[in-house]
Amino acid sequence: MSASAEEKDVYDEINITPMLDLAYVLLVIFIIMTTASVQGIKVNLPKASEAPSIAKPKTKAVSVTADGTIYLERLVAKARHIEIQVFGFGDGRAVHMYERECSVQRRFQKIIEESPSPLVEPGLRGEMGRAAVAAARACGYVNAGTIEFLVGQDRRHYFLEMNTRIQVEHPVTEMCTNFDLVKEQIRVAAGEPLSVEVFPHQIAFNLLPHIDAFQENGYTKEELKLVNETRKILEDEKILVSPTTVRVPVFTAHSVSVHVETERKISAAKARELFAAFPGLQVLDDPANRKYPMPLFAAGQDDCFVGRIREDLAVENGLNFWVVGDQLRKGAALNAVQIAEVLIERYL
Repeated sequence: MSASAEEKDVYDEINITPMLDLAYVLLVIFIIMTTASVQGIKVNLPKASEAPSIAKPKTKAVSVTADGTIYLERLVAKARHIEIQVFGFGDGRAVHMYERECSVQRRFQKIIEESPSPLVEPGLRGEMGRAAVAAARACGYVNAGTIEFLVGQDRRHYFLEMNTRIQVEHPVTEMCTNFDLVKEQIRVAAGEPLSVEVFPHQIAFNLLPHIDAFQENGYTKEELKLVNETRKILEDEKILVSPTTVRVPVFTAHSVSVHVETERKISAAKARELFAAFPGLQVLDDPANRKYPMPLFAAGQDDCFVGRIREDLAVENGLNFWVVGDQLRKGAALNAVQIAEVLIERYL
């Protein structure tokens, strides 16, 4: 299965900040061509009133090797070491399996591997994942591999190296993804496709209109649950609901495209007003400035977000809108707390 044109457009963009920028502090590496000694690494910290200069290290390099060639790299102070697990198929396709953080080290040897990283929020995870996949695809990589980055205090990431092999810490990724990297290496080497154990089809870069078991009427259990829960919450068994649920490859947040038909017409402006007044619901509806609800920003939030509010073109009293909420907080933990608060207030 080849990657779609849209997917290639996204993942061919390697989103790595340029390494060389003389406007910043410079890490100067001297390459010494002698058999017995290495001058090593020095940090050039210019005064605030001075522009960064390479004159002094260049002079030093000439005095040691008679060659003024030096290498300049950005100094990423107090950096975190984040690595992305990738898997390449050799045919232009590659996937990533999220990150591992290995910042806790001794003598440049990793001591602790942690996934997911407490530093990496969804936006940064997406950027680093896309960069890693793009790099693997660009070189036609085959096999499991690890692309490593340094992440600065400003959350900007910088390519460090790629380990073109499976690493000893790969079980951390396996435990998080339930994906047997070693077994899949053998399958790919034998020309076989990836095995499927968790989902009926590949979930990465894909959408599955299949959540839970299908019933005799063609709906899944998850879809029928939406029907029943909507009627229960609104206390109206006559409400007609026809949902289609789709599994999407995001860490957190459920998204719902809602089409409502009302007894009397409700304008989009009136709907925004009503939504804005409802507790726990935030209106994020400014398409002209590209502001609308997305899982990326709803993750970790207690409120739900509604946007893309508009009148239906096909139904006289129809209204369409888009809702996103963190199912772990609003759909589970926060809901339980709020129900407990109501019980305490009303009955205790």
